[in-house]
Order: sequence, then C-alpha cells, then structure tokens
Amino acid sequence: MILSIYLSEVDNHLTEFKWDIPLGKNETVFLGYRDIPLAYDPLLRDQTPEFDEATGQYLGYNPVDRYRDRQGIYMGFSAEQQSLSAKVTISALKEHGVNANRYLTNEIYILKNVLGYNCELYSLSQQIQQWFNTQVADLTVDKFFRLTIKKRLPMKNGFLVPGAQLRYQNDQEINNTGLYFSLQYELMNLMKIEAGIRHNLSGENVGGRYCFGFNYQAPSGLALLYRYTFIPPDAKHFVPADGKKHYDPDYTLLKQDNIMQVSVGIDF
Repeated sequence: MILSIYLSEVDNHLTEFKWDIPLGKNETVFLGYRDIPLAYDPLLRDQTPEFDEATGQYLGYNPVDRYRDRQGIYMGFSAEQQSLSAKVTISALKEHGVNANRYLTNEIYILKNVLGYNCELYSLSQQIQQWFNTQVADLTVDKFFRLTIKKRLPMKNGFLVPGAQLRYQNDQEINNTGLYFSLQYELMNLMKIEAGIRHNLSGENVGGRYCFGFNYQAPSGLALLYRYTFIPPDAKHFVPADGKKHYDPDYTLLKQDNIMQVSVGIDF
C-alpha cells in the first residue's frame, strides 16, 4: 500500500494525494485528490505544454496547466499482465468559486491478445456542466470509442497484418461512426505498405473512402513517407490540412490523409 502526498507552502497552494492499493502482483486500485488553484505558478515548475505550436507534436503536458483551477477526486484500476494491459479512470473535478464548471470523466483502455489477435479498446466519456453569466447551466457530453483488431501473420521476409477498426466520435468537432479495414505488409524493419477502405456507418460524412501508403526507413537514415487518401468533395477531414500532427483523445497519432515526405536522419 502506497500513499503519496504533495503539499506546497505558499499562499496559492497545491494539494494532491494518491493512494495505491495493490490487489495482486500486477493489479492496483488507486484513489486520489487534487486541488490546483488558478494562480498556482511557481517559478521552477515543469512548464511542458501539451503540443508544440509549430509542429503539433505531443510533448507530455504538465499536470499544473492540465488541471489548473480544478479540484476533486479521481479513482481507478490498472493491470499489467503478459497478454493484458488495462486501465480504468474516473474523475470528478470542478473549478473553484461559485457556480463552478464541473467535469465528470470516464476513461477505459484495454489491450489484450485473444487467440493471436491483438485487440485494443479505448473509450472516453466527458460530461461538462458549464455556467454562463445568465446563471443558467449547460450540460455537454463528449464521447469517443475506438476498437482495433489486428493479427500478425508471419511471411517469408516479414509479416502480413490484416486489421479492422470501429471508431465512434461525438463531440464539438465530429459526429461520426465508421469502420476501417486495412491490410499491411511489414518488410523486416525497412518498409511498411498499407492499403485500407473506410465505410461510414452513421453521422457526418467524414474521412476518405480508400487509402494507400508506404513508409520506408533505410539503415543509412533515409526515410520516405507516402500516403494517398481519396476524399469525396463533400466529406469532412479527420485531420486538418495544416501540416501539423493531430491525435485522438488518448494521444494516438492520426495519419495524414495525403502526404509525401523525404527526410534524412544523422546520428552524431
């Protein structure tokens, strides 16, 4: 049993504790509380932003800015086994002050190998109760769900990887449910070739209908990335065409729809 407590001895103090309760060798239940005031900003704290402004690269996101002006409890369960990785987190946070905005978040991640199939599930639900100057509260619910199933089939010089993904997103940006079927060939550690077909099941017309691409990494450091996606004129893009990296809510990198990139990496 582990209890971690963090207290700051300044006027605008940070309070956080986390209680880890082992259930077995690789299973843990945790319970925590955090209170990060709006004005909490010590000089030497970690200031890592969420994304790089120029490239969109995810950088890590320091907890002070992530949970600024919020207080409340969080709890969950985590497990790490040979063929299973799982984490469930529930948090109920609110801002400081009268008529504070409230955030209820449920997050589930499961990675499991079933009969040789790699099954990955991620689910996120966030309820936000926001108060306006008119003293009226508005409740919004953002939901995201992704289930990916893949199987690696050994070939003579690599692996053939068929896969399927069910994806549901309903938030302020996208309302869509779709299926994506892919076939990937991995040639040792040199090249990956992928072809895929996407079918919209409901909601907005989002994303391309089919795609093809490859990623070549030479031992010399030369890298070649190419991807083409056919997107109907009336379809909404998953990834904005701004040249930056974009991610799912769990920071899984989204693939660019259309890109051709040549780069050289040199180790000193």
